[in-house]
Amino acid sequence: MRDALARQTPVSLANIHSALECNDAQALYQAAHKLKGSVSNFPGADAIEIASSLESAATAADLDRARSLVPQLAAALEELMRRIEAALVGTPSS
Repeated sequence: MRDALARQTPVSLANIHSALECNDAQALYQAAHKLKGSVSNFPGADAIEIASSLESAATAADLDRARSLVPQLAAALEELMRRIEAALVGTPSS
């Protein structure tokens, strides 16, 4: 699952950025929804809630709010990957 997430995350973020550049709320919703599904395999990850908020912003066509969520989402995804890597090597995450 880690490898799939590592491969999918950059693609999903690129799709999110592209949708925002095109002001395409529907494409943004689809990209956020797909990413939320991927990170939902890791309960407790902040990225799940942020991706859900991004979905909501897309549904409301609130692209300014969506843009403000993207840096938070990217940071949460980085933290999730660090936690996964730490768990795999048996070191505590902090």
